Amino acid sequence: MQQTIRKLKAAREDLDKELLKDITEEKDKEAEDEKRAAKRRAEEERVAKLSAEQQRKHMEKEKKRAQRKSQSTRVKMG
Repeated sequence: MQQTIRKLKAAREDLDKELLKDITEEKDKEAEDEKRAAKRRAEEERVAKLSAEQQRKHMEKEKKRAQRKSQSTRVKMG
């Protein structure tokens, strides 16, 4: 009987630890996502303040960057 109670307590403790770990990881991920979103919004606001010509140059630069990134991903996968 005592052995069963000890096993149950141990199982509950393990479950509690696992749940706490999952919750912590989820909160960290949400915080990281929020941080990325804030950074993206700040960049968009900065670009919006630029002149039309500077905005065009920035968009071209980002497009080229995305293409290079896409090509390097395809090379790694293939």
